Amino acid sequence: MKPPALTLLVSCLLLVSCTTYDRTWVKADASREQRKHQQAACEADALRALPPNNVRASATSTRSTCSSSDSNCKKNNEQIDTEYSYTDKNRLPRETLVKDCMYRNGWSRTKVERPLIKW
Repeated sequence: MKPPALTLLVSCLLLVSCTTYDRTWVKADASREQRKHQQAACEADALRALPPNNVRASATSTRSTCSSSDSNCKKNNEQIDTEYSYTDKNRLPRETLVKDCMYRNGWSRTKVERPLIKW
C-alpha cells in the first residue's frame, strides 16, 4: 500500500470513529414535546428562584520595556488593553435546580451517542 493511500485510509477510519455524546432527559412513555414542556417549566421555576446575577470581571494586558540597554534598566509598564467579561454567578446553582426538578418529576438523564459527521 502506498503511503498516501495509507494516510487516506487512516484518516477515513478516524473520521468514522468520531462521535460525541449528548445528555438528554428520558421518561417512559413520554414524548419529545412533553420533555420540552417539563424542561421549560423547570427552567422557569429555577429562573424565578435564582435570577441572573451578572458579575463583571476585567483583564488588563501590559507591556514592559526598558529605558536603557544595561541589566539595571528601569522598566516601564504600559497598559495595552483591558478586556471585560460578565459571568452569571447563579448559572450553576440554577442548573442544579433544573436537574432536581426534572428528577422529581420522574425524568432521568441518559447519554446519547451522536456522530460528529452526518453522512
